[in-house]
Amino acid sequence: MFYALNIDNHDFSGFFKFLVDSTSLIITFLLINTLIKEAKKGYHKFRHLKRLYKSVKNFNSLVEGVDALDQAGRSVGLDRLENKEKVIEALTIIRADLIAALKLEKIFRENPDFTSNSFAVNLEPLQILKLSEQSSEYGRLFNEAIQIGITVQEEMQSLQGNASKPYRRTGV
Repeated sequence: MFYALNIDNHDFSGFFKFLVDSTSLIITFLLINTLIKEAKKGYHKFRHLKRLYKSVKNFNSLVEGVDALDQAGRSVGLDRLENKEKVIEALTIIRADLIAALKLEKIFRENPDFTSNSFAVNLEPLQILKLSEQSSEYGRLFNEAIQIGITVQEEMQSLQGNASKPYRRTGV
């Protein structure tokens, strides 16, 4: 009966050793499988936060670029106020949107069953500030600011779309 396992009919110790080893192997496999699923679940849970973090980094480098451009203009004695006010206004709007998106993401992450359509996505303030002169350095920075704002708004829409369903677990 146990010829395939090389076990004598009178000595079942080899069979029990095989049984314990195979059970340990199965438990280890199930544990690793569970850990992999939890790691994937954690990734999906924070993917919106990671995207917003990237937008914040882009926004910060854009602000540094505007500041460097302004300092360079002042050191040469040029007053480069062509579109500076519009860029600063756009950056202020985008900063407020970034803060709102981060707060919204935190609410949805901490309360996965929370649903609300009261968070309006509004790109009108940025569209009103569109520039006619796109060749200037401030115009280029302004366009980058609008792109960051659009990315943030899209992420907020994505968060709102996912708010009605809890974070999904994906199978392995």
